[in-house]
Amino acid sequence: MEMRTIIFNNAFNDTSSVLNGTKTQMRCRACCGDDEISFCTDKDDGLLTIFHNGYDIAKANYKVGEVLQIGILQRLKEIEVYSDHVGDSKMIITEPPERYCKKTIPFSIQITRVSIERLKDISDDECFKDGVFRIGEKYGYEFCNSIEGNLVFQEVVFESPREAFASKINEETGLNAWRSNPYMFVYDFKLIKDGTNEKR
Repeated sequence: MEMRTIIFNNAFNDTSSVLNGTKTQMRCRACCGDDEISFCTDKDDGLLTIFHNGYDIAKANYKVGEVLQIGILQRLKEIEVYSDHVGDSKMIITEPPERYCKKTIPFSIQITRVSIERLKDISDDECFKDGVFRIGEKYGYEFCNSIEGNLVFQEVVFESPREAFASKINEETGLNAWRSNPYMFVYDFKLIKDGTNEKR
């Protein structure tokens, strides 16, 4: 089976955090926190599956032991210029549109644990594993912003790790996820340099 590719959210500098070993956990929404659920590992595909009223309503994307190639999105500009002709003169009407291509790098991650928890059950230690870091006496994360046409990473600072994580997850999802407190699939992973099974 061909190895799947995972692309981290670089608006929050997540790829760099994975490569330097500070980010070793990630979350994605599973289902509404108001549901009464049960869950088990599907014996056919090995994926953790959530059930509600006897029906499966959500399935994890990854399983323990799975290795995922790390990918990045590379920005390109498509060379495509539209013009009008008036006699011998030519005017450029539109700028070339931006396009992206997927590129892999020589690092992978291996999933070491998959679990389910409510979003607000995250601990301070888990906040650090999921992209929050100390900034002096406070806590925060990096967010990519455009200033005068240049992309720069700015630190967003809070009083506690959980406050920082709540802001980060809301920015990532755009759904005010912290307030709704859904069930989340939680993936722990280790970084592997391609061609080895050595944890970095």
